[in-house]
Amino acid sequence: MKRVLVVEDEASIREMVALNLKMAGWEVVEAPSAERALELMHHGEECDAALLGHIYAVIADLCRQLGVAENGYRVVTNVGAGGGQSVQHLHFHVLAGRSLAWPPG
Repeated sequence: MKRVLVVEDEASIREMVALNLKMAGWEVVEAPSAERALELMHHGEECDAALLGHIYAVIADLCRQLGVAENGYRVVTNVGAGGGQSVQHLHFHVLAGRSLAWPPG
């Protein structure tokens, strides 16, 4: 059975998503915050997928408010020293306002 990590601070939304995933055959691990999700992952909680939908919805709304959504933007999460992580908590960088090439860097 596949395992999924559902991260959502709103308990009713998290529980609804978890219930639907369980009904679809997933084993669900729930975290009420990004900090708790990181604790679970750092302590060996292995999941096949993580849902951070609320965070991405907030990012999309923020980008609309800032007027950068129409032209596009990139969301980056750095993990580990080799990935450029210098702050030891989950956070996101939103890059916008210019054309972004691929591959980055």
